[in-house]
Amino acid sequence: MRTDMGGPHARLGIEDSMPNLVNTIDAHAGRAGLHYVDYLGRTVPW
Repeated sequence: MRTDMGGPHARLGIEDSMPNLVNTIDAHAGRAGLHYVDYLGRTVPW
């Protein structure tokens, strides 16, 4: 994310990622267990 930490050439800006991040958190609210997902709600394998 383009921040002081991510640098100016990072792929996403805050305006791009935050709405999706909030939607992902809302979609998982109240669901049991841990979920490793990206900012679009896609499961990240590990």
